[in-house]
Amino acid sequence: MTNEDQYIPYHAARELLVGRLKATPEEIAAWLWDGWCEDCENKTEDKPAPEHVLRGYTHVHELNPPPRFVFHIGEYVQNLNSAMTGCYFIRDEITRFAPKERYVTAPAFIEELAGYTGSREEAEALIQSRIYESMIMGRHPNTGLTQWEDANPAYAPKDLAIFRRSDADMILKEFDRGVPPDENAAAAAVEQVLPAIGKEAQSSDDAIPGKMPRTAIGKLAVNVAWEIECATGKRAIASQVINKLQELEKDEPILTEKIPHGVKWVTSKGKGKSFDVQTCAKALETWNTSRNTSRA
Repeated sequence: MTNEDQYIPYHAARELLVGRLKATPEEIAAWLWDGWCEDCENKTEDKPAPEHVLRGYTHVHELNPPPRFVFHIGEYVQNLNSAMTGCYFIRDEITRFAPKERYVTAPAFIEELAGYTGSREEAEALIQSRIYESMIMGRHPNTGLTQWEDANPAYAPKDLAIFRRSDADMILKEFDRGVPPDENAAAAAVEQVLPAIGKEAQSSDDAIPGKMPRTAIGKLAVNVAWEIECATGKRAIASQVINKLQELEKDEPILTEKIPHGVKWVTSKGKGKSFDVQTCAKALETWNTSRNTSRA
């Protein structure tokens, strides 16, 4: 078997991991880093990779065997997709890869936690306090530590940090709601109200507290978030809203396509745009802030 048959480029491997595991670029980067660290610690680089180890390679068209892919230590990159563009993977390792750990980005973790604390500021303060207690740690493949742990500008900024999903869940469980004991019941409650979220049955703007967004997709997202909140008794997070928007894709005229972690929609001028988890999180944050202001 030639290298061309055995190895696949990053973009192809990413599509397989997204389709099978709904992986994010940050998770793939963290898995590569974990695999490199485990091989270095156990001196297992020359042995077949276990199912939980992800290995990357470079120069597969020139060298056999090709050298391992490693992240450059030092200056951090803003876009991990770009950093991994020259990385190749063994096809069989990708198809059987089963990670021991999942990861979440700092912005997603903050947004999720803010649904319980009531604000991003309090969520960030809580994360920072748990880092000071050595309960959790942010990481970045280029700098190791991040500015969560040390304000040194040489470290990756806070918004580029990656956290272990298990650590994030540990903090969320402090509210006894991070992983709800009756999660299935909560999901069922959301499903019961889902049909009523369609455009013709949406709640009126007046029935929803706070200031509604100007865009059609923003209004739809807030409608979905409010319906989820009414059904579950707690504020919706962006990932929940995106999941429901994806389910509404065939019923809502402004929604045109599902995309990884988001949807595509059409503006009143007929222009196509993307609405992803991060954009949704910002819209929900603005809306929730307006609710807090009006209540005060």
